[in-house]
Amino acid sequence: MSSDLISAVDVVRLMQDEKLIDAVIAEILDDPEALSEVAEDIADELADLLEDDPTFKKKLYSAAMEEGDFKKRIIKNMVKEMTD
Repeated sequence: MSSDLISAVDVVRLMQDEKLIDAVIAEILDDPEALSEVAEDIADELADLLEDDPTFKKKLYSAAMEEGDFKKRIIKNMVKEMTD
């Protein structure tokens, strides 16, 4: 179907059809590839939000510092930065 044959009003009307939307969602949930794309989109959005959230950063850094090998990773990355 050509986009010339469907108007913006038709699209809005379709978007208001709860049964249609539920059917589309059900199909996405049954398609592993489509569901992976949805998960990736949500992860990207969440990562963008959390990246600038000071509370999240504080919790992340505190938890990371408790991990045994994390300080070694910091040192390794610092040395790499200094020698590049």
